[in-house]
Amino acid sequence: MSDKKSNKGFDLVMEGDAYGASDIERDLSGPKGPWGDWSYDSENNVFTCTARGSEYHILLDQFYTPQGFISWLAQISEKSWGGANCLGDMVKAVDDVIGLRVIAAN
Repeated sequence: MSDKKSNKGFDLVMEGDAYGASDIERDLSGPKGPWGDWSYDSENNVFTCTARGSEYHILLDQFYTPQGFISWLAQISEKSWGGANCLGDMVKAVDDVIGLRVIAAN
């Protein structure tokens, strides 16, 4: 079940508790991007895609499980602007900030 929440003016899509990762320790002081159209805001823990004049925001915690990560890959791929370059840049951004091995281990 999805619900919309607001975080400092951003509309964020929450995909339920299964995608949370509040119990995982992480160092978020690393790279902020940009990776193509993607950037990371460590203050708000939000990835942002600025494609075709729009902004799309995703909470970092949405990526901490394989199911969450794959769900977002699928959702972005369905967007008119979510082509191979956009998806590749998203994977690079998530790998640089979280680490794909961290996701796979969950």
